[in-house]
Amino acid sequence: MKSTYFVVAVLVLAFAVSAASAGTVFMKLTDLPGNGWKVTAIEGPEVGTSVSEKLNWAGANAFQFSPKRSIADNRSWAGISTGSFAGIKASQITTLTIRSYGTEGDGTVWQPPTFQFAFQKAPDNESNRNAVWLPWINQPRLPGQWNEYDALTTGQWYIPWIGARYATFADMLAAYPDLMLVTDATAAGWDVPSGQSFNVASGALYNEMNQYFSSARGVVDWIDVGIDGEVTRFDFKMRVLPTVVMRGANALEPIMNNAKGNFKFTMYGKIIDSDYYSYVTIDDGSNRTIKVTAADFVGAPGAFIRATGRLNNLADPPTLTSSPADIEVLADPIIP
Repeated sequence: MKSTYFVVAVLVLAFAVSAASAGTVFMKLTDLPGNGWKVTAIEGPEVGTSVSEKLNWAGANAFQFSPKRSIADNRSWAGISTGSFAGIKASQITTLTIRSYGTEGDGTVWQPPTFQFAFQKAPDNESNRNAVWLPWINQPRLPGQWNEYDALTTGQWYIPWIGARYATFADMLAAYPDLMLVTDATAAGWDVPSGQSFNVASGALYNEMNQYFSSARGVVDWIDVGIDGEVTRFDFKMRVLPTVVMRGANALEPIMNNAKGNFKFTMYGKIIDSDYYSYVTIDDGSNRTIKVTAADFVGAPGAFIRATGRLNNLADPPTLTSSPADIEVLADPIIP
């Protein structure tokens, strides 16, 4: 009966968490490829360009974009990108917001990390109309703090290829109503550093942009992208998962295929096998052993422990990936 209650509880919670997170994609750097994104870091005349994770940066976990100095024909670029929006017309972009923090840069007009798009003039016209949003043009410069901006209505859109500048996204669309995000092949052919059309980056596409992005370091917490009214938040941090208690017998319940992505699990049990500094196998008395992996954890057979971690229910035996900090020894082995 307890097992049934557990499965029902997890089922309800799994659906609740899924509903709460609908429209939000949480991404660490290691999660980018699985979500269709990638990192591009290109050196200019100096080494050290990077995209990195910042923990608790002014109260937020986020991605830091750190280009180095850029000079004519030798430009630094630090960004993340996706080709998932290729073929989308600019007129279909209905939401474009960002939470960013500008840290430092060369000169007096440097910008925080921003949106940089590879557009072609129209679906049937591949003329280059790459565009960059400059948040600190036409509105106050606010370095050293978090700012939330609507890129559709604030700042300035700049098309370097033709030298055109627009006060709003709508103004740019009025001039070019059929702008379209290009394919990866076209972006690469135009020497877009990432080879993709949708970029969140600090870096210069062209020499004219060095004034904005030379050594322009900053941090991005999240972006909201709306296509035809459907908004997705790309949140650049690991999702904080709730923790529930699990019995070993529940590890193979079908609901775990969904629940394992929404929860961390805690198990109580007796160590029946140990590979010191690598893993232990525990038995909670439910006739299903669980392997707990934790580098550098030492647990002796016979000890009782509490372990918390991420579940792989498809492994044989089912495996809980944990760490020494998430394992507590509740009782040492009884020595006769």
